[in-house]
Amino acid sequence: MVETATFDQLKQEYGASEADDQADTVYYLRHPILYANAVDDDETNGLGPLPDFESLTINSVTSQYPTGQGVYPIDGKNFDKLAEREVIMTDGGPDALHQKYRIMNITKTVGSENTVTIDLRHIDGDLADLTIDDNIQLQGASAIEAFNAIDQHLTAANPGIRFDSDVSSLSDVNFSMDTPAGNLLTDPDAEGDSATQSILGLFGGELVFDNWQIHHYQQAGRDINKPLKVGRDIQSLSSTTNVESTYTAIYPYVTYKSAPPQATEDNVDWSSYATNWDSVGTVVYHGGGGLPIYDSPVTGQHQIGTVENGQKIKLGTVVHDGDSTPVDADGNIGKVITTVGGQ
Repeated sequence: MVETATFDQLKQEYGASEADDQADTVYYLRHPILYANAVDDDETNGLGPLPDFESLTINSVTSQYPTGQGVYPIDGKNFDKLAEREVIMTDGGPDALHQKYRIMNITKTVGSENTVTIDLRHIDGDLADLTIDDNIQLQGASAIEAFNAIDQHLTAANPGIRFDSDVSSLSDVNFSMDTPAGNLLTDPDAEGDSATQSILGLFGGELVFDNWQIHHYQQAGRDINKPLKVGRDIQSLSSTTNVESTYTAIYPYVTYKSAPPQATEDNVDWSSYATNWDSVGTVVYHGGGGLPIYDSPVTGQHQIGTVENGQKIKLGTVVHDGDSTPVDADGNIGKVITTVGGQ
């Protein structure tokens, strides 16, 4: 049987706390407890208690797997039993009692020869080490159905994990087997027209991790009808605004790059085009500046003149190989008008 105590009992043993009194129905662990495996009976002391932590901090971020870090002396009780991938059960707060955390790393504490630093991750974070064995596609699925599909396709079975949700929305699901299973739960929705393929991205809400039980709430937390006092309940408060993707105006611009000519002397069979046209056209140029005149409509042509504003040019019939013999208004022969740039 693990040792527990109420907040009042702990306060009597360890001194007054800055926090308000907790209800006597809340039973905290007297000490963190070490287990060889996450599935070990948590009603026992497992490999033994760890009463000598110099510090142990649990960090919780909304809808992300909680993590922790502690400093333990090398001469502390049961230090010799500590090993990576083992599990420590401790309290993360009055709403996160008796939670199990995987030991991810044990390293020598910087600046100390007598302690080690232990990095922890909530056991639900084990999903981040797994993938699914096939892509998952569902139509009009609920959050529970989406999670059940993930659970059924895990590359390593975890029969103890459970999931509940009070979110009623439905969504099409397209989970990729390239995404770690843990991310299929916790990846938040991102900017853009397509929803992130995860429980949070598709259904919204918030995740709360309670050992192997994962709760998916439309809105987590509870109203305790208590004002928060700065300096007592709130030690510090900060806000960060990211305007990296915020736009207040649009400055449009375009760039032009002329395409390579599609026709050359070699890549077009000019003999396949008719050359016995009888029509004769007259062109009057009304643009600004001058219009270049070339001796050929394909790459390698040479400018042989310019048509000025208001000048008339008469085009004659095509004679051979795509060339033409134009005639100007005065009967002069030998000028070709064309546009250049891939036409």
